[in-house]
Amino acid sequence: MKKINFALMLLMFAIILPLTGCKNDESSVALPITDEPDDDEDDDTPIEDTLAETFYVVAYRGSTKTAYTSHTLVGTPTVDSSWATPCSVPASDIGTGAADVVCMIEAHELDLYYSGVNIKVSVPANLCDYVREEPYHYFAYEPGRGPTGPYAWAAADPETTSCSYNYTLVNGPNCCTGSWTMNAGADPVTQPARTGDWSGNFSNCLAGPNLASFPKDILARPMDLVYQDDGEGVAFSRTWAAPIVSTPYPFSSNVSVANYFNPDNHLGATNYTPIDDLYGGATAPAAFNFKNDVVGGNWFYTNPFHTFNCLDTNHELKARIRVVVREWNTKAAMAQGGDPDSSGGTTVDPENDFLDWADFDATFPESAQ
Repeated sequence: MKKINFALMLLMFAIILPLTGCKNDESSVALPITDEPDDDEDDDTPIEDTLAETFYVVAYRGSTKTAYTSHTLVGTPTVDSSWATPCSVPASDIGTGAADVVCMIEAHELDLYYSGVNIKVSVPANLCDYVREEPYHYFAYEPGRGPTGPYAWAAADPETTSCSYNYTLVNGPNCCTGSWTMNAGADPVTQPARTGDWSGNFSNCLAGPNLASFPKDILARPMDLVYQDDGEGVAFSRTWAAPIVSTPYPFSSNVSVANYFNPDNHLGATNYTPIDDLYGGATAPAAFNFKNDVVGGNWFYTNPFHTFNCLDTNHELKARIRVVVREWNTKAAMAQGGDPDSSGGTTVDPENDFLDWADFDATFPESAQ
């Protein structure tokens, strides 16, 4: 038996040794960031150490530990009066009116386009029973209902060619809903009348940096994620992937990671109605307007913020942090009171290298390309 056990030990050693030698193999697959709370504090940076025991948000340049400039908004995004207050809610403020803050993340446009944003959220133990996360999202293409017809008889169905809300011919989604009818042809026997469905969904046109990570309802609309405090607090990371390496963003725009907009640039929009209007007026890019698929009475909302809600066991709000990422065109402009959309004043702007929401008003960021 001893000889057999020794042989087994040799066999196990022969198997385990190659596996342990593969730890640094470049072909190995890296584990993705998950939606599960991560309570490991070993990776905390000095800025996070200063925010310990608060409900906070910190943002980094991609996967690095280089922090973006971030601060709690005082005033409105266009006239903020302080860049010195960190993006956090002290424990003493949770459950009070002071526990509703907006976190402004300030970043240069190429940093966002190349590296994206990694947001770390942390809540100490026993302050929030739950944390609910609401994703930032918008309409990348305009959705709508297709024509009802009737169409003159044709051999082919009209689905890919006759609805302006079906973008599959340009490698986009089908956001055309409703049904169509077609009259009979000259020979009703061989060319009978028929009906069909446009086969799209308004939700197909929704976009945002993390929508694939969120559960969907029966209409494929994104649902919030909820994390429970198990007695050790709640901590997790949320990555907004860089447009340069993500899909479907193959063009030079930062709107997938930069959600800031100035309402003064979008005075034509009238049906932007979030519950709390941070910007002080019901104006926004058309991509943030809610859409109504009228036949079914189904509403499709957007969210201009990435929101983290601190909740008690009855789902009552105890604290909230809304995240706004603001893209800056020039280094010189990025300062309190500066102009993030600083322009070179020419028809072809050499300073606005990557499109942001200032460049999209009535147009939608994907279909406009």
